[in-house]
Amino acid sequence: MRLINLETLELESFIGYGKIPCYAILSHTWGPDEVTYADMTTMSREELGKKAGYEKIVKFGQFVRDRDVPKPAGRVPRCAEDRRTGRKNAPMWPSAYRPTHIWVDTCCIDKSSSSELSEAINSMFAWYQEAVFCVAILEDYEHPVGASSSQFRPSEDAFLECRWFTRGWTLQELLAPGRLFFVDKNWVSLGPRFEVLDSVSAASGIDAMYLQNGGWQKANIAKRLSWAAKRETTRPEDLAYCLLGVFGVHMPLLYGEGGHSAFIRLQEEIIKEFDDHSIFAWGRRNHAKAGPWNESPNVVLGAFASHPSQFQGLDNVQTYSGDEEEPHTVTNKGIRIRLPIVKVEGNTTIAILRCHTSDPLGGFMGIYIEPCPLKPGVWCRSSSTPALACVSDNVAQSAETRLIFLLKKTTPAHESIETMESISSVSVTAGAHGGGCGYDIVSAAPEELWDTRYGTLRLRRGRLSATALISMDRLNGRGRQPGGAKEYFVLLLRVDPSSRWGFPDVGLVAWRRAGKAKTRDLERCHLTNQDSVRPHTAQLRLKGRAMRTVTARIGIELVGGTRTYVVSLTRE
Repeated sequence: MRLINLETLELESFIGYGKIPCYAILSHTWGPDEVTYADMTTMSREELGKKAGYEKIVKFGQFVRDRDVPKPAGRVPRCAEDRRTGRKNAPMWPSAYRPTHIWVDTCCIDKSSSSELSEAINSMFAWYQEAVFCVAILEDYEHPVGASSSQFRPSEDAFLECRWFTRGWTLQELLAPGRLFFVDKNWVSLGPRFEVLDSVSAASGIDAMYLQNGGWQKANIAKRLSWAAKRETTRPEDLAYCLLGVFGVHMPLLYGEGGHSAFIRLQEEIIKEFDDHSIFAWGRRNHAKAGPWNESPNVVLGAFASHPSQFQGLDNVQTYSGDEEEPHTVTNKGIRIRLPIVKVEGNTTIAILRCHTSDPLGGFMGIYIEPCPLKPGVWCRSSSTPALACVSDNVAQSAETRLIFLLKKTTPAHESIETMESISSVSVTAGAHGGGCGYDIVSAAPEELWDTRYGTLRLRRGRLSATALISMDRLNGRGRQPGGAKEYFVLLLRVDPSSRWGFPDVGLVAWRRAGKAKTRDLERCHLTNQDSVRPHTAQLRLKGRAMRTVTARIGIELVGGTRTYVVSLTRE
């Protein structure tokens, strides 16, 4: 760790935890003329004095030298030695405590070294925690002329709109220090954090209970991420990297990977340490008038958020522990997690999280899910309903707990369009829950593309639809109905090149007549039932004493070593 000696204003290096002297630390927003590590090591004092950033360092040092900080209650930072006793590696707390060094991020880190930068960013939260105190300078706020610091009233708009409260890196600098002092652009003291707590809470959007005595550690994942929802960083990856210390996780820095990938990696590290479903509670509640949702419609939604802004307005999420908790893990198939699943309003599926809201509209929180069009056996967030669901107690009691895989990250739909161009056939098969009954393709259109013996359809460029009349053994309440009675329905396939998914949609329509159907009847059925065609999944409620439901789901599987669209028919 590098520190600036208060007496000489020269950089000094310290290796070893117990050898670091007592220091104060600066929190600020960067300007255009900051002093870098290279400047401090190559420029003369006269040359440095011409830079605006050096004046900030000098005045910070003067502020620290003039300030006495009595010993606080609680944990004591480690220092190199106790000046009163001379004991090495002992906490140093004179009655009037004065740090001997200061730390400023612009010049105490050699940013030309990627390894040093990575180590610094992964350590920075701890550095702010271990400082004797931190000084936050609000460089776009000026205290009224002639007013004393005791007359400070920070509820004014100028304070609430300070840039310091909008930057990503200053979030950890607000939470980590045990002692934090605010000063204006002229280094006029505005007071310690606890004296201006309400105004800081209003400006940062963080409840006051989390801003003192380490209270931030009691906040769940969604709440902590909501604090960063409106914050910005110059480099997109930094919006993830600046949150490492807030969650106590570490990961290597990969500048150039993009903000989305960095934020996904951050969430992967978080769920290794926290069994907290609120990490999946992003989007907006379905009764909200507006929210942070700004994804392109041409995506397949994953379980992880793409950006902290998707947690905006979700600071009232509460979490609870389940009776039989099973840890969720990230696998190469997706996020493996056990969740209560419930179907509502026909074909809509909700996965219920161990979360609820604290507002009057409360209830359990859930996410709308649907079969993933890119990976068989995997679920993804519903593209048509990206909002969060509020689930009542009655609905939650009817849920069935299942082990499922959730798509990890949001994926562009063009990946499925490329898949469509490389796959040339569709196979119809009975699913694992087919009710013990087989099926037959009675007739199909266009006839030249169907092989009804094997239930396969060859896709042909320019052909937009295909239809098959299917029969299944009829069931009664005790199983297969005697006498060979059949249920008939029509499977509709629509191959639409302009589809956002880029591969066949499916539909199911009841068929009242027995026997083969003519080609023109099947084509007419397709034309008159376009509203029944859906992406991924279609359902049809069969009439009769058994009242069964047939479901058709489409995915991609290997059939005979060839990637094939597979329509799986199940009956429940």
